[in-house]
Amino acid sequence: TSPNFLFKKPPFIGKYFLAQANIELNIWENDGFLFINDPFTKSDTKLEQVEEYGKWKLAISNSEISFEKDNDGNVNQLMFYQNVYLTKGESVSVFLEETIEKSGIKDGLKKYYDLKSNSCDEIIFSETSVNYLGHKYLRAGENSNAIAIFKLNAKEHPKSWNAYDSMGEAYMKNGEKKLAKRNYKKSLKLNPENENGIKMLKKIKKSR
Repeated sequence: TSPNFLFKKPPFIGKYFLAQANIELNIWENDGFLFINDPFTKSDTKLEQVEEYGKWKLAISNSEISFEKDNDGNVNQLMFYQNVYLTKGESVSVFLEETIEKSGIKDGLKKYYDLKSNSCDEIIFSETSVNYLGHKYLRAGENSNAIAIFKLNAKEHPKSWNAYDSMGEAYMKNGEKKLAKRNYKKSLKLNPENENGIKMLKKIKKSR
């Protein structure tokens, strides 16, 4: 295992930021336990200390982190460790995005299924990469494209709690609270530990 991300910003409990990848981590305490938002599983998870290594393990993904200190003994960095395996090939999300930008979301979805029906070893049908593409459109304010992509991902991966969580987020940003609620509930049914889903359902309930 080797460190693949370096986050800078004190103190021990607080926010850590990796500017190059626009990733922010937040560490907080609740009932005597430390929690962190995992950037890879897109969920909040408890930290468990690995005594023999002086590291902390993320309960859901089993990734590990450690803290670095400056010359004054203050925590100023967080090191993120994860086993990373790269699969040879091109992600289907690349072709999906190219087609959407060229001729719209409808043709983009058609391209996905055309590629899938004629799949080859050089095209990777990754749930994660399609999900990231959906979030890219969501950050750009292109909510309808994001929703369509998240729908595709949920259809292709019906047992993925994260696909429904992302769709809930997209509907929420689009002002469609009923559909957001429905998808957050689906996400929690698949993963009752999804802290973001729990938090968002409470937020929707309070906004009535």
